[in-house]
Amino acid sequence: LAWATPAWRLAQVAAEPISVRRGDQDVTAFTVVVNQAEEEMRLGKEVAEGYERLHARAVDYEWIDIDATEPSERGANSVEGEFGGVAKAPVARPIGGRLDGEDLEEFLRLSRVKCRLPQDPTAPQGPTGYMMHGASLQAIALMDSPDAEEPIGLDGRLERLLACRRVAIQSTNGSLFQLNTNPTYLAGELVAWATAEGQTSTRLINAIEGLREAEAMLVGPIGHLMNERHQARAVIRGEFGPPFLQDNRRQPSAVEWLAYMANESFGFERERALKAIDLITSFHAAYFSEGMLALGTGTTDRSWLQTYYLDDVQLVAAINQPLQRWLILYMNHLDTLTSAQSSFLASMSLDNRQELPAALRSWMAGASWRRAERVRLALIAYRINHGEYPEELESLVGIVKRGDILDPYTGDPFGWAREGFERRVVAASGFQSQFEELPAAPGTPLLWCGGSGLAAPREREVRLGARGSYAEPNDDSDVELNERPLVKVVSLSDVEQVALYPTGKFWMPLPKYKSVRASTPGADASRLAR
Repeated sequence: LAWATPAWRLAQVAAEPISVRRGDQDVTAFTVVVNQAEEEMRLGKEVAEGYERLHARAVDYEWIDIDATEPSERGANSVEGEFGGVAKAPVARPIGGRLDGEDLEEFLRLSRVKCRLPQDPTAPQGPTGYMMHGASLQAIALMDSPDAEEPIGLDGRLERLLACRRVAIQSTNGSLFQLNTNPTYLAGELVAWATAEGQTSTRLINAIEGLREAEAMLVGPIGHLMNERHQARAVIRGEFGPPFLQDNRRQPSAVEWLAYMANESFGFERERALKAIDLITSFHAAYFSEGMLALGTGTTDRSWLQTYYLDDVQLVAAINQPLQRWLILYMNHLDTLTSAQSSFLASMSLDNRQELPAALRSWMAGASWRRAERVRLALIAYRINHGEYPEELESLVGIVKRGDILDPYTGDPFGWAREGFERRVVAASGFQSQFEELPAAPGTPLLWCGGSGLAAPREREVRLGARGSYAEPNDDSDVELNERPLVKVVSLSDVEQVALYPTGKFWMPLPKYKSVRASTPGADASRLAR
């Protein structure tokens, strides 16, 4: 009877949400984290409206013919055509021939706002079917007009590339865990820009700093957690249906219906669920903050990444693990977490324990890839000034920070092969390999990261297919690949057994120059020296 009393049930979730650490010494109250997230969501709505207004006056769509040999190639919004014939698809075009003048300035201004663009499926959509929150503007920002007096220069193109990367970050900032939260938008275009004729190391240094500033706009795992919290609270408040009503694959249980009906019928149950969500979220945020701090130290402790599912005891134990002097923040809170999860509707609306380690792995993989991206630009800058790539990455310190050259999984420099390998290199099976043009030809300069499995280059025999696909010698699942001969290749092979995705390993190729010639020393060289 006491358990069913409203006052007793509210008392179960009366504890204050625990604080989280944002640095070795700084402790942030949970309410501060909430307020920051809500402000970024508010700004995201304003920025999205700004993009939509800009889209209305700067973007048009041209319907072009495409050779659609397969129905999937036409796109969801293409005009129907005969199978195997010609269909039409919409392509965004700048109305004035090029995004320029006041429209460009507005695009750049909006892109610099740290915010979370809404992920509302009911938001306005263009003919392509995608939400117009900057997506079509990204597409046209890099388009040049043949009628322009002058083409977009290297400085102007960098400005536009960085703006597009920032818009991609604004978009991912508003996403949930299960969506891609590692923007690498236009990575290939940045390499093409970096190796364009007339390029200077000064511009490349500016690009590195621009990418660093863009990455600082990312909200990280805690930010995506707050998006999950926002959605869960919307379910409790009745703005969206509960998850079990959105799953057409099964019938809701009686317990789920009762919890939903109680939330709809009794105000104290709704209040209890909202408080429980904040308590649960604060523990998850503490887990992320401690994990990010532990992994960011450059140590080899990767235990934070090796878990598939966290129960309550594991969660609290993980929070207690890194620094015992912070134990007082989390000890004796297991009962608080258990009480909060006694709100069935809250637990059902915010069931993230399986996603927490995966989100931390994804953050680690993305952070290491973007760090290596800065190293790649630094290598190109070094070559401009010295005529060749350096033998060791330590030579780049001064162009980038020393921390940039370090693989965050080990604390040692990233792998670097200036002359590449004698064998063809096949794609790593881990994070981000799909963004690069692999397999790489023999002799291609390569950066690499071994990820949580500490993968290292290893020569092996595989059956190599088109576009870098390959199969193991004893793999009979692909009939076409099985008929191909065995060839020797180089791949990243895990030293430690890791069965969890993403492992974070990747190759990052660099341009292979036929000839090398140092540029005339001058302001670039003196700036590098400083």
